[in-house]
Amino acid sequence: MVTYRVVKSAVLTPDGVDPSTVDNAFYDGSEIVLGVGSDGINEGEDASGIIHEYGHAVLDQQAPGLLQGQEAGAYHEAFGDLLAYFTTVDLRTGNDQVDQACLFAWAESGDCIRRMDDDKVYPD
Repeated sequence: MVTYRVVKSAVLTPDGVDPSTVDNAFYDGSEIVLGVGSDGINEGEDASGIIHEYGHAVLDQQAPGLLQGQEAGAYHEAFGDLLAYFTTVDLRTGNDQVDQACLFAWAESGDCIRRMDDDKVYPD
């Protein structure tokens, strides 16, 4: 089992793969849960997805309780997306086989779940 030491020396232990969680990954306030993929690709195989969920844990350590409320959820999602994008940008740059602006392309049968090049704003 892998553990990560996060801000404030808290230990975070992600579940490797949770067979009861399908096509999803999430941070529940105490652990990161990585589900199995219905298309054969587990959420734990997508670095950007893992980093996105880790972003929730980091933000939760910095601002405890921020997970409550609709606006807080939007802030959390944006923080996780940006952390995932910025930490994988070197892998994207100059790679013609990767959609530069797509996050989480492996999930949902290859559809891009989040894009970094659209103009959506909360509450879209």
